[in-house]
Amino acid sequence: MKMLFKKKERVVLGHRALFGILFFLLFTVSFSSFNNDAFAEAKYSPVVQKLLVLYEANPEVLDKALAVAITPATGQCSVSPVTGKPFCWNGKSVNDLLDFFEGWLNFTPTPQNDGFDNYQLFYDLCYNNNYALQFVRTEPWLSWTRDFTKARGEKMDGPVKPEIIQKWKEFLGSHWNDYVIPEGGFTSFNQFFIRKIKAEKRPVFGDDTILVAPADSVVNAINFNLSATTKISTKYSENLNVRELLDGSKYADTFSGGTAISCVLLPTVYHRYHAPVGGTVIESRSVDGTSFGLAGDVDSFFNNGNFGGNKTKFGVFGTYHRGYYIIQTEKYGLVGMISVGLDDVNSINFASGFADIPKKSPAKIVKKGQRLGYFAYGGSLVILLFEPNVFPGLKISQGQQLGILNKIQSDE
Repeated sequence: MKMLFKKKERVVLGHRALFGILFFLLFTVSFSSFNNDAFAEAKYSPVVQKLLVLYEANPEVLDKALAVAITPATGQCSVSPVTGKPFCWNGKSVNDLLDFFEGWLNFTPTPQNDGFDNYQLFYDLCYNNNYALQFVRTEPWLSWTRDFTKARGEKMDGPVKPEIIQKWKEFLGSHWNDYVIPEGGFTSFNQFFIRKIKAEKRPVFGDDTILVAPADSVVNAINFNLSATTKISTKYSENLNVRELLDGSKYADTFSGGTAISCVLLPTVYHRYHAPVGGTVIESRSVDGTSFGLAGDVDSFFNNGNFGGNKTKFGVFGTYHRGYYIIQTEKYGLVGMISVGLDDVNSINFASGFADIPKKSPAKIVKKGQRLGYFAYGGSLVILLFEPNVFPGLKISQGQQLGILNKIQSDE
C-alpha cells in the first residue's frame, strides 16, 4: 500500500509538474506577446503603428522601395535630422522607415532646424524609385499619408515646450512685439506659427496701380505667356498648367498668355496671406491633393533637383492640396491667387466669408492687403496669376527696395 501510494503520488506530482510547465510556457508566451505589444505601443504613435499593420499585410511595396533606393542626384546622402549625420536609404529596413516617420511626426521646428531635412530624406527615398512613388500614389498607402499629415497637424496643435517658443522669441528679437501675443503666451506651435501681426507693422503701399506682396515671401519666379491647357516651357523651363492649378475653373482660360509669379513662404516667417489687389472675390475653392505632392510630374520634379528654387516646375504644384481665389478688379481684369500647402501641410484655411464662393458664400468685396487666409505649419507657396499685359514684369524706381541681401556664410 505504501509503495502504491508513492507511485500514485509520483503520478499526481508529474501531472502537477506538467501543468506547471504548460502554465509557465503560456504565461511566458502571453507575457512576451504583451511585452512586444507594449513595446510597439510605447515606441510608435498610433498612426505609425497603422503603417506597420499595412506593411505586415502587404510588405512587398515597402520592401522593394527600400531595396532599390539609390543615392540621390546630388551624389551624396542627405543629413539625418536625428543624428546630424549622412543617411542613405539603401540597405535600410522597414524599422528604419517606421523610426523615420515617428521622428518626423514628433518633430517641432526651431529657428535653427526648420525640419526640411525630413522632406529631403523622404524625397531621397523617392528619387528614381517607382516603388516609393507607389507608396504615396496608391491605396492603401495614399490614405495613410493623409492620416500622417493629419496626425502631424494634431501634434502641432498640441502643447509645445516653452523653451521652443523661447528660441523663436530670441530669433525674432525686437520683431517679437510686431505680433499679437495671446494672454498667457503661445500654448501650441501652430498657435505661434499662424500668429497675427499688428496692422501697423505691414502697411499697405500705394494706390490701386500698385501690386502688393500677398505674404512675407521670396519671389522666386516670374513666368510669361501662360498656357491654360498645355505644359509649355517658359522662363527657367518651368511647366505651368493653369487649368490644373485652378482645378478646371471656368476662369482658367482668362489667364492664357498672361503672367504668373511665385511667392514662397519660408518656415521662419509670418504665415497668413493677404489680397495683393483690391476688388471682388467672385470664386474661391479648396482643392484636395496629395499629402506630399508626389504625383503627376513628380519624377522630373525630383529627378531635376527641384525643391522650390527659381527653376521649379510649377506643374507639380497642381498635385498638392491648395486653395484659390479669383479676384475681379475694376481696371486690371481678373487676378488669380493660389495658396499651396507643401509637404506635410494639408491645411489651407480661408478667412471668414471667403470660402467656397459662390457655392456657399456670395461674392465678397476685398480690400488690398486684407487677410484672406493662413497656412498651418509646413512649407507653403502663393502663386499669383494675371491676364495678358497686366503685369509684364517688375517695375521699380531707383532707390526703392529690390530685395534683402544675406551675408556670405563663412566656411569656418
